[in-house]
Amino acid sequence: MSLVSICIPTFNQTKYLRKVLDSVFEQTFTDYEVIVSDDSITSEVKELIDEYIAKGNEIRYFHHEPALGSPENWNFAMRQAQGEYIKIMHHDDWFYKNDSLEIQVNTILHNHNSFVYSYAKSIVYGKESTFYSKKNLLHLVIKDPLMLMITHNLFGPPSGLLFKKNDCLHFDKKLIW
Repeated sequence: MSLVSICIPTFNQTKYLRKVLDSVFEQTFTDYEVIVSDDSITSEVKELIDEYIAKGNEIRYFHHEPALGSPENWNFAMRQAQGEYIKIMHHDDWFYKNDSLEIQVNTILHNHNSFVYSYAKSIVYGKESTFYSKKNLLHLVIKDPLMLMITHNLFGPPSGLLFKKNDCLHFDKKLIW
């Protein structure tokens, strides 16, 4: 069993998925499993995954028909996770550097945290963006966790998070993002 489960929910997109997978397989920390949960209506994602598997990369692939929809696709991937920690990487997000996962894992293990956040790269409206936590606002969340609900994009996309697996934790199916 791996320490980290990298869960990649996908939908009809391979252009950036290749970048995501490359960033995963280039990580210096390697005690992880990769789970791809695919809601696509075409076979393009499956073909890309097969290409990576043929190169010797281990990927657990699941295709849904009918599509589960976002965020149930995310929840499905997390339910498949066998690792102690979960890292969601959307199909258009990728690691900032090749030691990003190692830094996150070392931080979470050393500090005994339930989660840790790091930089993440993403495509937003067709442009590459870098997300990071806004440290000047973190003290507000520590004082009042409800600030997460009213402070827009405090942590950025879920791809920046590494969190301890909890079978009760899931994304609300009624919400799209």
